[in-house]
Amino acid sequence: MRKVRVVGFSAVLGTGKVVLTPEQAVSRVEAGLLSPTSKENVYEVVALNTFKYGEEFSYDGEFPPSLLEDLAPVKVADLIEEDQEAAAKAAKAARINELEALGDAITEDEQVELDSLLSE
Repeated sequence: MRKVRVVGFSAVLGTGKVVLTPEQAVSRVEAGLLSPTSKENVYEVVALNTFKYGEEFSYDGEFPPSLLEDLAPVKVADLIEEDQEAAAKAAKAARINELEALGDAITEDEQVELDSLLSE
């Protein structure tokens, strides 16, 4: 089984077996979307299951091509999130530099923005 994280808005699975935490499984089993197997925390997918952004699970089925952009192996998902955080920090630093470079020409709104960025 491959452990993945949803990196898109959501991912929908309709077949295969998944390993889920009890918290992830309870409502899905009660709704008839999953059937427990003889193995602990392993469930057979019996109807469409939607997993939201950030959810992690292990899966033994084949991923439809349409899901490949919404799912990533956990290690890859960690790298994606690190890159997004680094990009956000770089963009913030660049905007601070841009506003500080205005000096006396800074407008009141820009000063408010700068103060806000510096206080974060």
